[in-house]
Amino acid sequence: MTAPGIPRSLFVFALLYGGMVCIAGVLGAKQVAIGPLAVEAGILAFLLLVVLASAVSELHGGDTANRLVRFGFLPLIVSMILIRVVIALPAAPAMDAGRLSAFETTLGQGARLMLAGLISYGISQTLNVTLF
Repeated sequence: MTAPGIPRSLFVFALLYGGMVCIAGVLGAKQVAIGPLAVEAGILAFLLLVVLASAVSELHGGDTANRLVRFGFLPLIVSMILIRVVIALPAAPAMDAGRLSAFETTLGQGARLMLAGLISYGISQTLNVTLF
């Protein structure tokens, strides 16, 4: 006997959701101008997370959407750990010093910012699913 499969729409939403969770922190390193406002570009990925979680809630139920949010911590934490590992590894001798510095500046956010990212993700996405 085989277990029932995951609905295709949920599978696609989950893939997109995991990708947006990972890229939001990277995009947040740049400020962009949206009209008169200066905002971190990561807000664009967060907006897509809200849309995806809301769509999952509507199509597959609130419990499934809440599970998606909880499982979203996994790619977020793994990507944070991987970024820290890559920054800690020695650069190849041939790597341009300017590129190395830019890489470390862009992705080398401190532990407090990473923790803040986890907290803001958890609170905002849980509230999104619960309230809407």
